[in-house]
Amino acid sequence: MIIESLNVWSGKTGPIIRQYLEGRASLVDVFCFQEAAGDFNGMSRSILGGEFSRFFSQKWVSDKDIFDQEIWVRNSFRVHDVRTVIMEEKDVGLGLAVNLKDSGLTVVNIHGVSRPGDKKDTPKRLGKAGGY
Repeated sequence: MIIESLNVWSGKTGPIIRQYLEGRASLVDVFCFQEAAGDFNGMSRSILGGEFSRFFSQKWVSDKDIFDQEIWVRNSFRVHDVRTVIMEEKDVGLGLAVNLKDSGLTVVNIHGVSRPGDKKDTPKRLGKAGGY
């Protein structure tokens, strides 16, 4: 199983991210995207929509902190459960989790908060993310 996680920056790189996804779509089983808003939303649907199922969650904290998470799972995998985690905490980001039934694997896509301070994990974030 191949899982890729990318911050796609709302598709602002345009042709570069499109070309990358088109080249990887036949090889990857699960894509986890952070900042999956704007132009990227339609792009991901047009490239992955036929062979993958899309799971999405969004969290608005402020105009500068909007979290759009996508997980795309190849249709040959059965998804047993989907959850949004760390939704209630405004200063820890957002997580989207899918449980793949046949493998017993849970894939969690987390986009943390870099402000204020640095991008290092904190005990609060680590404690909340482990609650799945």
